[in-house]
Amino acid sequence: MLKDLKAVDGATNFDASGTLKLDAQGRLDGQLKLHSKGVVERIGPMLPEAYRGWIVGAQAEDGSYSQTLNIAAGVVFAGLIPAGMIPPAF
Repeated sequence: MLKDLKAVDGATNFDASGTLKLDAQGRLDGQLKLHSKGVVERIGPMLPEAYRGWIVGAQAEDGSYSQTLNIAAGVVFAGLIPAGMIPPAF
């Protein structure tokens, strides 16, 4: 079970909190609250522009981004929109 993940590199930081667990079929279930600053600028070309807002959220006045992702049976939702699928772990 994952509850919190933090990463810091100088002025760049990333924090994911929530609860992720595997269901009986090995698929992820849970919710993650993401907060970052400086990460989008580093990984810009790796995230297609059309998906960036769905994954990292909107930019706040301080330059940070926040988003809540819900995951049900391996399907990742940004709000009500399916944003991707994570294959079963086993």
